[in-house]
Amino acid sequence: MFYKISTDLTKSEGEEILDSLTSDELNLLNSFNIKAYDEEIDGKLVSYIICNRTIFSNIVLFLRQKGIRFDFEDISDSVLTNDISFNGTEFEEETNTFIVENITVDHILDKINKFGINNLSEFDKNFLDSQ
Repeated sequence: MFYKISTDLTKSEGEEILDSLTSDELNLLNSFNIKAYDEEIDGKLVSYIICNRTIFSNIVLFLRQKGIRFDFEDISDSVLTNDISFNGTEFEEETNTFIVENITVDHILDKINKFGINNLSEFDKNFLDSQ
């Protein structure tokens, strides 16, 4: 699954929280073995995370225990239909791997409905040909 977490934290506030974590807390976070990308949008920290639901539930619990205010959403379908793109970012490779592992014919049909058949990528065309 591909998740977006929006916080009320600035980047420096997020770094302060990370710096204040105990070694046990850091080990817990590292044990999740997630793929993540952070950026600032309108001065607030936003994280994109690729992981399974169980791990994400643990992340949500951890954030709540730390008193961090946040909203989250599952953006998997938006990434798979190219409504949200990470092309040109340092998260592009992880995103492309997610797409390869999770795309379905329905996602490509959604792309055709939104953007037209002439806007399909070579990957999309090859995927359809293989089905």
